Amino acid sequence: MTVLNYTISNPEAYLNEQTSEGRTVTFTSSLFSATQYTFTLEVYTKTGSAVLTIKNPWSDTVQYNGNISAL
Repeated sequence: MTVLNYTISNPEAYLNEQTSEGRTVTFTSSLFSATQYTFTLEVYTKTGSAVLTIKNPWSDTVQYNGNISAL
């Protein structure tokens, strides 16, 4: 799995849910350190927008907002 140009080889607690607004994908990974990160990608079907949230217990939450388009 690749997130922000970083290949995550060990995603854990993977959850893929269909929601009333689109889809939500959540997983955790330690990335390149001993710190556990939680990634949540929310995709909104009607607008084509998406929000990627990255959390860990010791840092501020980071959010990336954007749009998904066909290639």
